[in-house]
Amino acid sequence: MTGPRIGVVGATGAVGTITLELLAERGYDVRAFASARSAGTRLPFGDDEILVEEATAKVLSSSFRSPRLPVRSASTSRPPTASSTAIRSSCPR
Repeated sequence: MTGPRIGVVGATGAVGTITLELLAERGYDVRAFASARSAGTRLPFGDDEILVEEATAKVLSSSFRSPRLPVRSASTSRPPTASSTAIRSSCPR
């Protein structure tokens, strides 16, 4: 499928894994991000796997430049993190 590359922040969580499943079914180009604890793991992605990258401000800021699309599936019950800062700074206002 053509379209934006989608970055899923919180990819190893409950919402993130479902998000990855749905995006794989639809053929999107995806990058998966999560905490340092989860970085380096591989998650099912369609007929393949996707490598989880650490969600640092530097990585996320460079990953979400136009025309890419960030999706934050991490819990909102936690204080803002590097992911929310990077996503806010990359989204047009």
